[in-house]
Amino acid sequence: NCCCFFFAFSCLIILSAFTTKIASKNQNAVKQHLPSTNQSVLITKEDINNFKQHPNVVAALLKNLNEKLDYNPSPMKVMALAPHYNSTGTNDEKSAKFFQDDSRMAYKFALGYAVSNNPAYAQKARQIIDAWSKTLQAVTTIQSKDEINFNVPYLVIGASLVKDEGNWDSQPFSKF
Repeated sequence: NCCCFFFAFSCLIILSAFTTKIASKNQNAVKQHLPSTNQSVLITKEDINNFKQHPNVVAALLKNLNEKLDYNPSPMKVMALAPHYNSTGTNDEKSAKFFQDDSRMAYKFALGYAVSNNPAYAQKARQIIDAWSKTLQAVTTIQSKDEINFNVPYLVIGASLVKDEGNWDSQPFSKF
């Protein structure tokens, strides 16, 4: 029940993320949300407060995050993913999921920070976001571009939730 609520809540947030296109021509729209405005992208304080009304779900999230504080991102310098679908089914390359997994972990850590104010979660979210924004230099295939389009919203939401904790230099992410 708790996992279903968290999954449904996350799906709603992610679906709403697709209403804003994150592409190079929209970088200014992303940048305007990252400065200290005390606003988050797509998730409001009311959303966070509603989430907190489900202590079992919050506890499950925080327990999961505590078990993953040693999580290490796997950024790539060049993302050149093969097509997801091929003649034998789907691409099962391990690297095909690096960006997706890291983006979603950054989002989960940021959400954990938003509901708990634990700076360790904000730090971990920023570490993952920074790893990709400081490492990735080229996206060379259509599948790679799709991965960016599908998963950048997780990073944008995560960044918006942790941007005001500590002295994070969000400039590399804004350029990303």
